Amino acid sequence: MATEDAAARPQRLLPALYDVLMVTSAQFWVVAAAPFYIGAFLATRDLLPDWRVVLGLIVVGPLIGGSTLAYNAYTDARVDIHNPRKSHLAYVGGWLTPGLVLAIAVGLAGAGLLLSLPLGPVFATLMALCVLLSVLYSSPRTRLKSRPGGDVLVTMLGIGAVVPLAGWAAAGRPVLEFPLWYILPILFALGALYCPTLVPDYEADRRAGYRTLAVELGPRAAAWLGFALLVASIATNVACGLRGYVLTPGLVLRVWPVFAAQLGLYAYYARDLTYPGMLATIVSICIAHGVGVGMTMLALGGWWNVG
Repeated sequence: MATEDAAARPQRLLPALYDVLMVTSAQFWVVAAAPFYIGAFLATRDLLPDWRVVLGLIVVGPLIGGSTLAYNAYTDARVDIHNPRKSHLAYVGGWLTPGLVLAIAVGLAGAGLLLSLPLGPVFATLMALCVLLSVLYSSPRTRLKSRPGGDVLVTMLGIGAVVPLAGWAAAGRPVLEFPLWYILPILFALGALYCPTLVPDYEADRRAGYRTLAVELGPRAAAWLGFALLVASIATNVACGLRGYVLTPGLVLRVWPVFAAQLGLYAYYARDLTYPGMLATIVSICIAHGVGVGMTMLALGGWWNVG
């Protein structure tokens, strides 16, 4: 009997681990980790992270990022049970109850804030600000995610502005030395990625009384607002390059086909307002954006001479 229990334990553990990863939306940790890494790279121009950056990636991604997503799942439990896209999650009707999801969110946030301390008071303060924005975004008392524009703005400020600054601080540079104007292309890019995520949840959010930007403007307008933010991200990137601010004119000339590809892919896939269409929109521009960022890092790190 003991041998059978020991053999069955891994079979029970793996589905449970999968449920926890899903409720913390592990597939989206990279959304926070990428701007953090960009901020750290801008501070050091080193593609290989040191221990400080590695620790920062753990704090920003699985811990603070996982906490934010788990808390959002907790506050959305009554809505998600009616959302076909999310009804598979264990907390909707399984062993992972809303109370346990809340405990996971609090535990991850606490661990993230504790582990942020070795990276300095500025980094720790920025992580505390991320936790505060998470609460303002999801808490039933404030629920900025259900206020038109508040949902997009919090995401843009939290992940597009605070997190790159945290990467810079984790690398050991004074935060006031960060090239602040370069926040704009990162911030707009995060808004462009976030807007399509609102579209598939339009019906569930509308029935729940959530006034997201998609509910307020309509799914199509929300999707094309993302396109406008993508244009703004590319335009500010190009402006920085032409002025020699962080980027260089030569780099912009080499990367412009990637910028054009992002616009073309978004315009093509965003015509389909279903979940598969929005997923294709997000994945395609993420891949194209990743290529552009990779080219930029190779050039700024001295691995690629662009003239």
